[in-house]
Amino acid sequence: MRKNRKLIIAGLVLVVAMGILFYTALGSAFDSYQTVSEFKSDTVYDEYVSIKGHVVEGSVEFDAEDESYSFEISDKDNQEDYIPVVHRGALPDSFKEGGGVTVKGELATTGVFYTEELLVECSSKYEQRKAQSGE
Repeated sequence: MRKNRKLIIAGLVLVVAMGILFYTALGSAFDSYQTVSEFKSDTVYDEYVSIKGHVVEGSVEFDAEDESYSFEISDKDNQEDYIPVVHRGALPDSFKEGGGVTVKGELATTGVFYTEELLVECSSKYEQRKAQSGE
């Protein structure tokens, strides 16, 4: 009886450890995001969130002193309602004005969103070319 109990406890510990490992390895795949308008309707400060939007044309600026980029993101169909974003470090190669992005980070009480991670959507032209070439 005692041997069975030890075996059950060891099995439970193994299952929990595998669950934690699985969650940490694939946790970012389960991240949910908000659109710009969803985020602005329920603004949360100093809390880690993911926001999906499009880079507003003409809004990208580089601050050489701070080594950061600032730009605005909006919903594709409503560029008047935007969020100012600051990203420190290099931009991904496929980053472009008008392109889709997902920013992950926190909104400061100043109203500026500071990224910890910046993801760029694949261009639809690339997807079409890839499909046409049969890859």
